[in-house]
Amino acid sequence: KSQLQSLASTYQPIDLQPVVDAWVAKKLPTYGIVVYDLQANQVIGQTSPDKSFFAASLYKIYVAYLALLDMQDGKMNPDEILTGGFTNKQCVEKMIRESHSPCGESMMASIGQSTLNQRVKDLGMTGTYFNGIRTTAQDCTLILQLINSQRDLNQANTDFLLDAMLTQDAMFKRGLQRGAPEAKWQTKVGWNEDINYHDIGIMTMPDGRKFVVAILSQNNGASAPIADFSRTIYSALSL
Repeated sequence: KSQLQSLASTYQPIDLQPVVDAWVAKKLPTYGIVVYDLQANQVIGQTSPDKSFFAASLYKIYVAYLALLDMQDGKMNPDEILTGGFTNKQCVEKMIRESHSPCGESMMASIGQSTLNQRVKDLGMTGTYFNGIRTTAQDCTLILQLINSQRDLNQANTDFLLDAMLTQDAMFKRGLQRGAPEAKWQTKVGWNEDINYHDIGIMTMPDGRKFVVAILSQNNGASAPIADFSRTIYSALSL
């Protein structure tokens, strides 16, 4: 019987709301935050979950998810060249692993902004738009839940996406992962000069518990506060 199975029968989620409130209260930038407990299937801490932010490179995770779904459904050829000599499938990986913008922009244009707008809405994401590139912490949490649950993507495509999120270059791992290196992080980051720094991911604790963490910021262009946030919540979630 695994540690996680023995946990399941008596599992009580930790109320992280006081921790999130105390952390936000000390900060001047504006944050949109959601921490979601995947064992309990509930939000355990949040602030301004529906606040709209310029998404920066976070848009790529939505585009990657929908592109993989199209490949899976036979609507997109994974081996067709998209841009720069890279195929559709290679571009999905590069968008996530390297935050490769030519691939992201070409894939967004290939699927179409209005189509993407409708498709994320159909998935339940009401605050994400590709004309203007906007998203919310709530919508980021939802796309990560969909990836984790394999609701739409098969095992192979789920593993492909999660591996790209796990093994990014160190420059994309300076936020959530730096703050709580004891955890396993599958993440996507987005930043915009000194205006925005966002980091979203699935955090797996050493005991196997999993949480979705989304932190978006306005008037903060640094990774250090994001690392401080993950350090804070990791400490509070450690049993």
